[in-house]
Amino acid sequence: MNGETPLQLLLDFYDRVLIVLARPVVQRQLVAFLLLSFAAWFVPFLLERLWRHRQRGQAVTEVDGSWQGRLLRLARGIEYTFFPILGLVFSEIAIALFQSQGWRTGLLEALRPVFWLLLLYRIIAGALFFILSDQRARRYTGRFLFPLLILAVFVLVNNLIGDTLGLGDIPLFNLFGASITLRSLATSVIVLYFFLVFAWIVRDSLSRALFNRRPDTDKGLANSVVVSTYYGIIALGILTAVSTIGFDLSTLTIVLGGLSVGISFGLQELVANFISGILLVFEQSLRPGDVIQVAGHAGTVDKLRLRSTVLKT
Repeated sequence: MNGETPLQLLLDFYDRVLIVLARPVVQRQLVAFLLLSFAAWFVPFLLERLWRHRQRGQAVTEVDGSWQGRLLRLARGIEYTFFPILGLVFSEIAIALFQSQGWRTGLLEALRPVFWLLLLYRIIAGALFFILSDQRARRYTGRFLFPLLILAVFVLVNNLIGDTLGLGDIPLFNLFGASITLRSLATSVIVLYFFLVFAWIVRDSLSRALFNRRPDTDKGLANSVVVSTYYGIIALGILTAVSTIGFDLSTLTIVLGGLSVGISFGLQELVANFISGILLVFEQSLRPGDVIQVAGHAGTVDKLRLRSTVLKT
């Protein structure tokens, strides 16, 4: 790879992909995987359509909190797992058929974990909808579980084609003497994402524990704990992600020096708002529930953050 630009390396990778896809052994396994995936999706779809046709005209209600509603949601959760389970079954059948014909099955075996990931995702999602309210379950699924599934599939595919064709080792650019590759960049993004999700979960759990379950808690102190914990986890995540990407933390002094120049020119208002937010959070001169007047408009303080304050008018 010495002397080659990232564009040339990407073009070489593209050529290698075309060469691999032109092989009949690869085409045969890809077609088989697409067909079994379609069959695994179509069978539950057909069964659901038949069930709805039989239930036409009958009132089926789902009441939150009742045992009938929980049983109905449990049944729907079990139905939710049919697609990945059938995908695993059809994968085993396809692999057995290929082996009986003396054909290679390496690609089919490498793609089989996709159905395991999807099955795990749907089991956890079904458990969330069974345990939590629909609103909280949708929030946890949309913000955490589904992006986690996408990242897991990305890592699986990257390991499959990256190790074989060298995609992950392609250098993209240099940053302060560190060569940033696609693998290191993806790893850094994944690490930062996990810290962001963890910070959001901790903030949500602390808010419910301090504000909802303990009404007598000092709201100012509780808000200080929640905000400081949230941003502390994010700061730790940023440092960890930067370190993972191969960036030397000792060079942060250079970056901070450059930022100080930028602050002196155009970021005074942003930094002033951030510092004011820190003072409001920790001095507790303003607390959630206080009634204040801003620019002639009165409102109740809803949330105190480092960058902004949310008012209800």
